[in-house]
Amino acid sequence: GRDRDRGWDRDQDRGKEQGWSKSKDKDKDEDRETRTRTGTGTQGPWFAPGRRRTLRRRAAVSVTCGHAWLAVVVPAGFLGSRVASGELTLGSGCGVTTADGDGYWLKHLLVGCGTTLELLPDSIHYSNVLHYRPLAGGPVARARPFSLPVDCYYPRTGSVSSGAIQPTWVPFGSTVAHRRRLRFALDVYDSTWSSRLHQPTYSLGELINIEASLSTDPRLSLRVFVDECVASPSTAAWLEYKVIADNGCLLDGQLGRSRFLPQRGDRFLRFQLDTFLFPNASGSQIYLRCRLKAVAEGAGSTSGKACSYDPVAAAWHSHDGANCSCCGSPAGCGGRRRRRLTGSGGKRTPSVGSTSPTGGLPVPSGA
Repeated sequence: GRDRDRGWDRDQDRGKEQGWSKSKDKDKDEDRETRTRTGTGTQGPWFAPGRRRTLRRRAAVSVTCGHAWLAVVVPAGFLGSRVASGELTLGSGCGVTTADGDGYWLKHLLVGCGTTLELLPDSIHYSNVLHYRPLAGGPVARARPFSLPVDCYYPRTGSVSSGAIQPTWVPFGSTVAHRRRLRFALDVYDSTWSSRLHQPTYSLGELINIEASLSTDPRLSLRVFVDECVASPSTAAWLEYKVIADNGCLLDGQLGRSRFLPQRGDRFLRFQLDTFLFPNASGSQIYLRCRLKAVAEGAGSTSGKACSYDPVAAAWHSHDGANCSCCGSPAGCGGRRRRRLTGSGGKRTPSVGSTSPTGGLPVPSGA
């Protein structure tokens, strides 16, 4: 019995050299590593993106915390013998992503592999576990399975509730609250769309080329739409004709050739109007007031659309596949209540209009 005990002690010493020990020594090592990581404070240290730290001194396993990912690096012979890539997993089963002669990389997204998130008073803590499960290779084992904690801490510098934070760009929520951050424009172009027209004059039978545009921070995913357009013989006339209504239905297309054109970008929307006159009006000029709005890309709502009427198919359609079924509905799109032409939030009402010679239909560039 004494020989067997002496042999067990020798195996223990050999095991420590290989990187494993009895549970008592393991607990001491974990306590020493925890004190080193936390120091005298109650929170973990800051780990800047790209900085590598060692999980355990004896294991020589390191972790790198990136902006949206973490990478665990395991040396090939960290237990004294070569480790197979299939024996290492991160969290819920994410395996090795890169392997070479020096070791193994397990690089995965912070939000994957079962990583948990904890919001601390002044930091964000991501935690996971690295698992080592040696494969069976015969009647004896050369290593024992274990698990190592993987932690990444990030400072909370982007809290929108802090008055001291000064973002480098205006968030979308603030953009909607301040209309002047969104710059809308409504311009009239010539027949080739090559130049803007400032005092255009048209004859009946011609098409009017109009472009609505939006200018704002390029990092905001917004699309411009024409919510409504109303034509009148003067700025104060009581006589009105709805050209576009119901959040983007070009109603004039049911009587003429008016239509929306395919968008050449999220910030531009072009449409054509068939010229017309008010027969009971004293003059020949037309004032066109349009309400433009910005809609978040991918909103999937019928409130943001550009629908034209196809007289051949007797149906409404949109070039971007938007739902135009409400354009032909008797109830309209969200009810046919009368709406004011003054914009609010992410909307604005540019207008175009000027005088013209008798017999022509003027639609000058505006906004």
